[in-house]
Amino acid sequence: MKYGSAGERRSGFRRRGGLSLLAAVLVLGTVTGARNHEVSSLIPDSACRPTAQDGTSDPAGRVGLPAADFDDDGHPDLALDVPADNGDVSETGQIALVRGSAHGPQPEHRTVFTPKDFRLPEHDSMVGGLYVPIVADLDGDGHPDLLAGASAHVQWGGPDGPSPDNPPARVRLPHIGKGQTALDNKADGFYTDPPVAGDFDGDGHTDLATYRTRGEKRRLIVLHGPFTRTGEPARTSERADPDPRGRGRVVELQLIAAQVTGDRATDLLVHEPGEPGTPLLLTGGADTATGLSKEPEKLPEGENIAVGDFDGDNRTDIAVGDSGIPADEELEPADRKGRVAIRYGKAPGTPVIIEGGARKGGFGIGLLAADLNGDGCDDLAVQSAGDHWGADDSVDILRGGSAPGLGSEPWRHLQRLRQAPDPDPYDPQHWSGQPVGAADVDGDKSDELILATAFQEDHGRDWWFIDDAGNNVASFDASDLAR
Repeated sequence: MKYGSAGERRSGFRRRGGLSLLAAVLVLGTVTGARNHEVSSLIPDSACRPTAQDGTSDPAGRVGLPAADFDDDGHPDLALDVPADNGDVSETGQIALVRGSAHGPQPEHRTVFTPKDFRLPEHDSMVGGLYVPIVADLDGDGHPDLLAGASAHVQWGGPDGPSPDNPPARVRLPHIGKGQTALDNKADGFYTDPPVAGDFDGDGHTDLATYRTRGEKRRLIVLHGPFTRTGEPARTSERADPDPRGRGRVVELQLIAAQVTGDRATDLLVHEPGEPGTPLLLTGGADTATGLSKEPEKLPEGENIAVGDFDGDNRTDIAVGDSGIPADEELEPADRKGRVAIRYGKAPGTPVIIEGGARKGGFGIGLLAADLNGDGCDDLAVQSAGDHWGADDSVDILRGGSAPGLGSEPWRHLQRLRQAPDPDPYDPQHWSGQPVGAADVDGDKSDELILATAFQEDHGRDWWFIDDAGNNVASFDASDLAR
């Protein structure tokens, strides 16, 4: 499972999963639908291939919650954010490494890391704008490592997984002097989020990509692997900001690593989370110092992105949500239905538009790709909400797998009810959670959606895992994971 998109900062409720893209596209076809509506003509599955018995199948380019096997027991483990007691994302919180089993995640078997275990500087958030830490094999020893904070501190993996008893390392970020931190404006540029991981130059080693900001200017930094156990990269390269939104004003941009073009190199997507705009795609494996293409490709306009193989042709497809819901709550939503633009790998220049929900209903405000029925093709979970808080949201599943890809069979409206001993489990405040990732946590060869609730002062945050029918596979309180 590859790495996931993250979240917009609000008081404890962060941006939903996905990526964003471009405007002025030539539309080949439009598929419209809403809850309980069926697409008129169904087309049978064409190219889906069920997950292999060894569970190794992973549709091309998928971005999702990391589900690495830290202890090498054959079951995916989960590295999850445990918010601070007040849910403030500016606070550091903790990271819980929950062990997997044949029956799903086991929160009673966990390893918990505090900021002190990473030796993070004060006010450096453990996961930044993400729900999860960065998971990657930075030193090339075959064991996944944990990366936390904008200061990029690492807990190294091993046969039994990373341990707070082991000394961490600090990745060497450019232009951060002795005694300075990644958040220090006195340094020659500062970093605000943890780097993203991928093999951007295609040499077989994991690299890290991040932005360094100085005043109103930004530079894209790539730290090339393998890394030594002291945090030294093999080399460092940088380039001018490829995104014009970084010129003249400082905006929060999100980097997302995914394999889009189908070669061995990882590609990089850049967008402004929660804001409608034109996301950019930098292809990896280019003949440049960073390994990323000189000129970015513009993607369809939108506010979030999901990446997967929706039509089963082994080429990566990109979905971009354009809900019409402004991030500024004082502005009115667009008087139209929300929509999702699908950039299929077989026809990248002619996106297909899918509309859904009610006018001003916020269809497409959140996206997540996952193979929920185990047929080998990704489905798309589409979130609808009237505002970016998502308190009264809903989720529909668009099936992948036909010749045109998504929208080729009836949508499934996802009923989400957390089965836990709450005072009133039917209160939406106790069950309405946003999809933040997907993984096969119970070994049934189908992905489960991983949902997280907004932080509540009297309840903390809940994590739970639901199958294709909306049934609970597992659930637990994030607060119960804390140390």
